[in-house]
Amino acid sequence: SRDDFTALAWLLAVSRYFTLAKVEEDDRTPHALSYLDTPGPARWFDGCGLADNCNFEKEFTPAFKKEYIPHNFAGNCRRALTSLRMTSDFPTFLTTFKDLLGALLGYAANDSAKRRPFMNLHKTSFIDNCPLALQQLIEGYILQHPNITLPELFQYATE
Repeated sequence: SRDDFTALAWLLAVSRYFTLAKVEEDDRTPHALSYLDTPGPARWFDGCGLADNCNFEKEFTPAFKKEYIPHNFAGNCRRALTSLRMTSDFPTFLTTFKDLLGALLGYAANDSAKRRPFMNLHKTSFIDNCPLALQQLIEGYILQHPNITLPELFQYATE
């Protein structure tokens, strides 16, 4: 559901902010708690049994994911990504594809999980789900540019 994506987006935004602002590990959970601005998440934390100064990465994040992001979230994103079909216009298809890919990568536990072999699946899935004429153009372009990245592929397909 969209709430899963919203919860994940919140968690990623807070994590990125901590990195950018150089918030020390000991201060991350208290900072995150100050951003739980709706009653539901604030009540969840009060009742989850974690201390206000728990480790953000090892305790808060897994507990938050368990509460707000279903255990099958990554699998659902992967299935939606591989079965996505262009049923309207290309910009809508591309936006949906990027949203699903971003959610899947954002949900990955660490950088090595983001680089697993299924990364090529995303490129293949993107190509396979485009209309036939666009598939042929993209595949021809890839033959000429074998090291093309996914963002570069998106750019080419948009042109």
